Amino acid sequence: MSRAPAGLAPAGEMADDAAAVLRSTLTDLLRQALAQVAQIYFQASAWVGLVILAALAVVHPWAAAGMACASVVALVVSRLARLDRAAAEAGLFGYNAALTGAGLLSLFSPSPRIFAAVTLVGVASPLITARWLRWGGLPPLTLQFVVFVWAALWLGDGVFGPGLAPQGCPAGPAIVPCGVGQVTFIAGALPGLCVCAAIVWRAPIAGLWLIVGAALGGLGGRLGAEAQAVGLAVNAGLTAMALAVSGRHPALRLLGVALAAALCLLCARFAVPYFTLPFNLAAWTVLRIPARTPADAAGAAA
Repeated sequence: MSRAPAGLAPAGEMADDAAAVLRSTLTDLLRQALAQVAQIYFQASAWVGLVILAALAVVHPWAAAGMACASVVALVVSRLARLDRAAAEAGLFGYNAALTGAGLLSLFSPSPRIFAAVTLVGVASPLITARWLRWGGLPPLTLQFVVFVWAALWLGDGVFGPGLAPQGCPAGPAIVPCGVGQVTFIAGALPGLCVCAAIVWRAPIAGLWLIVGAALGGLGGRLGAEAQAVGLAVNAGLTAMALAVSGRHPALRLLGVALAAALCLLCARFAVPYFTLPFNLAAWTVLRIPARTPADAAGAAA
């Protein structure tokens, strides 16, 4: 009966070890890909990302395919470029790519050209984000997504074929969960409610502010700017959540919501397809306001 040479593990144990390493590696990669999806809502959670991707797949399978494709490409680029591992695993380098992938496949019919564009975004976005984070002045938020989608709209039918009509939201209070879902192009109240539940379960305070912002924007839009209700819900909700995650005072969160709403209406006035641009501008503006520290409060009270 043959035995393994001294100091070497039996072949069966080596195969088991290799399989365990492979499973662990694939699990880590899947977790990062899903965290990139969840990071669109400021969450570094694979489970939240899975809920978002599943909800999108129910209402728009091709958009979910675009989101998954862009996220995987961004993940590969972040590993090959040896970008900061902690930031990569939190999803910071791939969320703009994932959102753009969903957006492009929501705005255009699937084709080799549109998937080539999704792949290109997946390559470029992590590198742009890494450079932005090294600058460190303001968070990147979703400006890349806005610019990428504007570029696609500018290229338009001649490159990507005819565009698709965006899916809206039902009337009434359903605009709130639907508006939360529409951040990632998820239409419908029930899928949006699933996204709300996943976020609130993981981050109750930030999730509640997301819902409050979406309610103020969406229901306010229904009252006075019906055509902009979805855009108002998306941008007001994201702004409120971003400022909550950043620890800004509730009054500043509400200021950000009001500013985002005003910017939505201003963009609409000039027929600018704004997507999440008002959220970016409103959040950056409020974040530039110096945060009041406990020492400041104590000094004021003295």
